Amino acid sequence: MTGAPVDGSAHRPPPPGFVRVPPTSPFAREVGPFYERIDADGFTRAFWLSDKHGNVMGFAHGGVIMSFADMLLARALTHGLQRNGVTVRMVVEFLAPAKPGEWLEGRARVARAGKTLAFVEGEGGVRGRAVFTAAGTFRLTGEAGLTR
Repeated sequence: MTGAPVDGSAHRPPPPGFVRVPPTSPFAREVGPFYERIDADGFTRAFWLSDKHGNVMGFAHGGVIMSFADMLLARALTHGLQRNGVTVRMVVEFLAPAKPGEWLEGRARVARAGKTLAFVEGEGGVRGRAVFTAAGTFRLTGEAGLTR
């Protein structure tokens, strides 16, 4: 790993229909940039994996996948409930490796929500190949009306 993006992947334009979203935290700024597409079925969040996301074996580090999954599930709260939340519990299952230079996409949805807790499910992949599934429990915070 050189520390430089693979083929400039972090600076490559996204596929058609995706727009860059502003980082929601300093940590998200370090992992991203992230892109999003909204359609009738919900939203897709995605980003280019680069060398900075890699592990010693040349694959995307599991911590990067988990961080993306956490931010993806949290985005489902703002998209589906117009609420923010903090992660109480999250389970990620790694199904296949992803590599620097690949475009990793994820989708998530709120499965169930109460007054204080929400249960969210999602999945991510590269070019139709499943890379991970994720499920999380979130403690809802703040007021309704948030969008990102």
